[in-house]
Amino acid sequence: EDGEKEDKEEEKKEEQSEETRKRKREDEAEKRKKEGRPTKTDPRSRNLFGKLLGHLQSAKDRLQKEKTSKLGEMQQKAMSRVEEKVNVSRMNIKSLRKDEFEKQLVDEQAKVAEIEKQLEAKEVLLLQRQLEHHYSLMMNFICTEVHPPIFFLP
Repeated sequence: EDGEKEDKEEEKKEEQSEETRKRKREDEAEKRKKEGRPTKTDPRSRNLFGKLLGHLQSAKDRLQKEKTSKLGEMQQKAMSRVEEKVNVSRMNIKSLRKDEFEKQLVDEQAKVAEIEKQLEAKEVLLLQRQLEHHYSLMMNFICTEVHPPIFFLP
């Protein structure tokens, strides 16, 4: 029984709140009608208001055109400056890479030349040692003075 009573009370409260909402809406609608625009418009006021709106609209359009033209010009200038900087940086990067490659090539060629000199010096040293070893083995032999030397035992 208590549950049923509570449900009925809640339904009554909801119905009352809906009724109060409807009344408020109706009251607000009546206020709007009373406070709203006059039923008849004065042609002079209407003309004046129309001219004022037209003037304001044309001023707004002119201002917008000025902004867009100045803004467009500034954007184009900025874009051209950016493009120039990008092109210059590309050229600088290319020239820097080229310079680095050339420097690296020169360094590598210098290293190759130095290694070749060292190799040649070591070959000469090796040949000299081989000859010394050969002549040390042939020490007991008699050698002719003409070239190529002939070694023999008496």
